Amino acid sequence: RLARFCHAPRDSFTLIPNVTYGLNTILKGYAHEYKEDAHIILWDTSYGSLKKMAHEYCPQKVTGIPVSEYFDRWKTEEFRNNPLDVFACALMEALQALDNDGRSSKNALLILDHTTSNTAL
Repeated sequence: RLARFCHAPRDSFTLIPNVTYGLNTILKGYAHEYKEDAHIILWDTSYGSLKKMAHEYCPQKVTGIPVSEYFDRWKTEEFRNNPLDVFACALMEALQALDNDGRSSKNALLILDHTTSNTAL
């Protein structure tokens, strides 16, 4: 019924016990596939278990996007009309910093999660 509701083939779906299980499966497979080229990019406010998994599978190649440093910008004129632009700005500046530092974001796995338990936002 879910496949029919989403107008997608039934074999496109996999039911899993929870999100942590799914992310663990994805990160483990990604790290296995890309080995030393694996690089995970996520928010500095990402859910704790996601950060732990990222550091487990790519210990030296996890980049946190410092979105928490941008929170005060929501009040500024620049972002008053669209506060979601703060997230886009943090993301773009973090990716630019990677390039400037000579660290490649090629083949990087970008995870943009939102879990309120860390920030209550």
